[in-house]
Amino acid sequence: MALRSQMNQEETLALWKQGKEAWNAWAEEMLRRRDDLQKRSELTLDAFSLEIIGENESTKQWIQAAQAVFSSEENPTTFSSDIDLDGVIFPFSVSFYCAQIHGSINFSHCVFEHTFKLKKCLINGSINFRESHFKGLFSIDETEIKSECLFFETLFNDSCQIYRSSLCGYVNFNSAEFSDEFRISDCAFLSDSSFCGANFAETADFRDCSFWGAIELNWSTFKSSTSFINCMFSADFELNEVHFQKDFFLRTIEVGGVFSSQKNEFDDEVVIEDTTFSSDCSLSYCTFKRSCLLLNVNFGGHSDFKASNFSQGLSFHSSEFQFVPDFSQTHFLESPALDGVIIKFSPTQTVKSDESQNNTSLVWRYRSLKRIAIQAHDHGKEQEYFAAELKSRRLFIDRPWSFRWWLNLSFEVFSDYGRSILRPLFSWLISIILFSYLYFLLHLPKGNFWAFDEGKCVDGNGSALKSAVLLSTSKALVFSAASGKEAQELAKLCLYGGNANESSPYSSPLPNHLFHSLFYLEVTQVIWSSILVFLILLGIRNHFKLK
Repeated sequence: MALRSQMNQEETLALWKQGKEAWNAWAEEMLRRRDDLQKRSELTLDAFSLEIIGENESTKQWIQAAQAVFSSEENPTTFSSDIDLDGVIFPFSVSFYCAQIHGSINFSHCVFEHTFKLKKCLINGSINFRESHFKGLFSIDETEIKSECLFFETLFNDSCQIYRSSLCGYVNFNSAEFSDEFRISDCAFLSDSSFCGANFAETADFRDCSFWGAIELNWSTFKSSTSFINCMFSADFELNEVHFQKDFFLRTIEVGGVFSSQKNEFDDEVVIEDTTFSSDCSLSYCTFKRSCLLLNVNFGGHSDFKASNFSQGLSFHSSEFQFVPDFSQTHFLESPALDGVIIKFSPTQTVKSDESQNNTSLVWRYRSLKRIAIQAHDHGKEQEYFAAELKSRRLFIDRPWSFRWWLNLSFEVFSDYGRSILRPLFSWLISIILFSYLYFLLHLPKGNFWAFDEGKCVDGNGSALKSAVLLSTSKALVFSAASGKEAQELAKLCLYGGNANESSPYSSPLPNHLFHSLFYLEVTQVIWSSILVFLILLGIRNHFKLK
């Protein structure tokens, strides 16, 4: 076939109608001509840049003859049926501008020696690039594809760019090879999309996109920086068994379905920022070799970090969990940061019946969180998770007929699990008042419980009510019980006319009917006061140990 001086739009369409054999014969002629021009140094290398046309006449003639123009802005083409270009070779640039295609396009097993551009087009059917080879720039811009878009096992030697487009059907990039950067921006994926087994050698950037179907990137390899920025995922988002060799970023992301990132290997920094996971989120069995930052992240469902390894810092700054995260068997070489972490779930809130099987695991989840807080030297979070662990155990494991259940409840009521100073202090003061009344009650005539007007001592001198308060206070001060012995005996002498210590200068025999009642009452107060004083000291210790 003779070399044309120019391959215009009409000639492109006419050659396409002649069939595959005629097209490839022309393409092979163009490639032979290119090789001859290169050998004679008549074809400049600049001719193969994206926009620059060569400086010599031979270069210009070859480019004009080798390009394929199926549709242009000046002369848009409407294709009423399918376009079948299976196995075709394109020696130079291919362009579809403002085309309307009422059928499907088949570019499978094609070789594109230079750029491919699809801009401002409407494709009512599918587009198929299966096992094709793009040696130059691949670009789809401002285009709507109504059906599926297939790139299975496709090779991209140069950049792959998809901008401002709407892909209505299933998008398949499975096992695709990207040797240069991959960028998708301002696009809408209305159905499922898959990048399973894909290999990204350079930057992979997903920006300002909406994915209305599920997206899968399982078993892929990202050798350079990977980022998802300002994207919305309405369905599931899967990143399982993926190797990220450089930075991984999720910024300003909303995931409506399940986010699954399991058995992944992150060689560089991981940043998840200003992101919302409305459903379950799993980062389990992963290896993080550098820092992992989760900044202002909202976990709306169950979150799982089970059996992951963090070699450097892990930060949850200003992150919020709707349910208790699972850190069982998670390993940290450096202390994680829990600053500003909020767990909205409370063990006492109503749990849905379909989640009841997870209730007993709350104890172990809080225990894992407590272990992380201890490693991070965050005493406040340690106390918070310790309290939640005990409360969960009482609600979901122990039963009301067990002693442990009541001990657990008492620990919460009287000291908020060792975190309160005021609760045991007020309980201790109230107990002094209560035991004062009980001591005073033994002084009164039998059956006369409210005769406060009979407040004289037995010998008629002094106030029996004050003596009851003195006796109760002295017993409540458990550490000064020995030094207050004489004060206690004087109070008993006033109240009952004697005490049990006959060697005391103040003693006289205690009436027999009061001896046993008073003894049991004193023992009860000493034990109870000892417990409350211990809880007060525990609250003081925990309060001033906060950082």
